[in-house]
Amino acid sequence: MNLRIPKIIHQAALLLTLATTSLNAEPQKNFKIGTVDMKKLFDAHPSAIEAQKISNATRALVQKDDKKRFVRITSIYNELKVLSKQSKNPKLTEEEKKKLLKEANGKHEDREAHERERFEFLARRNRALDDTMKAKMKVIIKVIRTEITAYSAREGFDFVFDISGTDPNQKIKPLVTTGATDLTEIMITELAKKKKAP
Repeated sequence: MNLRIPKIIHQAALLLTLATTSLNAEPQKNFKIGTVDMKKLFDAHPSAIEAQKISNATRALVQKDDKKRFVRITSIYNELKVLSKQSKNPKLTEEEKKKLLKEANGKHEDREAHERERFEFLARRNRALDDTMKAKMKVIIKVIRTEITAYSAREGFDFVFDISGTDPNQKIKPLVTTGATDLTEIMITELAKKKKAP
């Protein structure tokens, strides 16, 4: 059985494709058009939900670790305030003042080192989390597109286009969707079935 493979495209591309095709197609040809909200499909996908849970849990651990670093930096800052107050004591000898200044300089350098390490730690961990999530998103979106293509081919759709408006290449919003079939809820059900299948 030969199935027509539908095109999953964005609104701008759809208008151009339909305009071009209309010039060459036979007058009686009626296209079967479907729409999907890719953002809604992604947010509802079981793998996306699970990935977000893992990401949130990992970020919570990062924040917990960061809090420990912040507490240490705050502690050093408070120690510096004490040293500063002590250095203003008029009864201190020059030797004692030099000793306090040396200790304060050491703590100041220690604080700067901890702040730098904290910044690098957060940047490194957040970048790793973002990269991991992007990689997972890419796989999930590919799975969604594959399932949309398969379903639409079975149901005889000529075109399926995304109406989420989240794609940076989508320059215009959908103008008219009269006659188009919204496949979003259907695809959410289909994708859930695929996830549960052994």
